[in-house]
Amino acid sequence: MKTKEQIEFQKYRKTHGPLLNPRLDFVFKSLFTDGSVNSQLALKGIISAATGRTVTDATVVNTEPPALSKADKRCSFDVSTVFNDGERAEIEMQGQNVQGAFADRITYLAARLMVSNFHFGEDYSKLKYMYQISITDFNLTKGTEVLTRYRMYSPEKCAELGNSRLNIITLELPKVIPLLKQDVKTLSKPQMWCIFLKKADDSKYQDLIKKICLREESIMAAQEKLKVVSMEEPEWLRQFHEDKARMDYISSMNYAKRTGLERGIKKGLKKGLQQGLQQGLRQGLEQLSESKKQIARNLKQMGLTGEQIAQATGLDLQEVALL
Repeated sequence: MKTKEQIEFQKYRKTHGPLLNPRLDFVFKSLFTDGSVNSQLALKGIISAATGRTVTDATVVNTEPPALSKADKRCSFDVSTVFNDGERAEIEMQGQNVQGAFADRITYLAARLMVSNFHFGEDYSKLKYMYQISITDFNLTKGTEVLTRYRMYSPEKCAELGNSRLNIITLELPKVIPLLKQDVKTLSKPQMWCIFLKKADDSKYQDLIKKICLREESIMAAQEKLKVVSMEEPEWLRQFHEDKARMDYISSMNYAKRTGLERGIKKGLKKGLQQGLQQGLRQGLEQLSESKKQIARNLKQMGLTGEQIAQATGLDLQEVALL
């Protein structure tokens, strides 16, 4: 008899296309790091698309920069590579902007990339260009541009600081959605790479992916590598578990928000009711007091004494005297 998980996994496989999700970390890394011909071609292609440079060779290196001290915050790069004549690129695939802090993480990763590749005694003028490339499955910036490049620049002086060897690059996948119906011939390499990463596992867009692959050899290599990885059943099981964990997390967060909102509404209504009753009572007393004063004025005009008016209205003699 099949277990509950096996049944769920079978349903999961039926609802997905033939390819794994290239935006998941373990799939993304497998596309660029195994050293195969297709993986090498894909790696050079995505670096070239992001940096705008011609990449002749690229080698994957250690993805965990050494700690600077025992107290140092450790980090791990998704894909770390040396290309051309010693230039460095770190490529990060990020699915969620947790607590809205990914922009800060980009800054930290860029700093670690620079520090971990420059050593004691080296001449600053010999420092190679470095690129921190972040691919996000969420919008990170305003505007419609898929690709954004950042360097150390002064808007007041309209000049870069030094040679700006540290480069930060972002590729935002959701921004290609309006481009899906556009003629492939009009798409740039960064746009085509983003469409591939965003829609390679979506069966509805396989014709578009084929057209892109025919136009860009490095993306075709990534597609072929993705097909190979997607033949492995353990990889599908791993994706199933990651998707399930993510959905459970989202469900629990939504439940917490919903119950928190409900409690907030109930608490707000209760507080509002109390405030309303207090305000109504206060207004009612004010109106009653004014009515008593008006009655007292009328009785005063009729010639009644202060004592008689106070007894009839409940006002103090002092209040009656001031009317």
